Amino acid sequence: MSDFEIGTTLEEMTNVEQLAEPLPAPRSTYQDYSALVQLGSGASIGQGFPTATWTFGTLTTAQRDQLKSFCTGASATVYIQTKLSSEDGGADEYAVFSAIMSWPFPEPGRAYSMRNNYVIEFTFLELQEGS
Repeated sequence: MSDFEIGTTLEEMTNVEQLAEPLPAPRSTYQDYSALVQLGSGASIGQGFPTATWTFGTLTTAQRDQLKSFCTGASATVYIQTKLSSEDGGADEYAVFSAIMSWPFPEPGRAYSMRNNYVIEFTFLELQEGS
């Protein structure tokens, strides 16, 4: 089982694979900053809040609806536990953040009762105490 969790509060976070309508573990990305700025010297620095994405290869309509329950509008504030990038190939590390969850627009098309290639973006990640 993966360690990806989501909730509308810290106290109500649940592993995505243990939700009422379980989701598959997503493929994820994590960036320490939201923008890369090139300096006059030619060097670059990262600025802004961290960001993350969760990509679900295939979701059923029920799984899509379960995920949508956390983001009833175009975006919503949620709490997530997501994987941090492991540059050295070591053990996976996870951390808990508050984040803005953005619903994909336009939504991926539907093939029968399946949705393919769902990418959920999380921005303005703020590390939570004790994480």
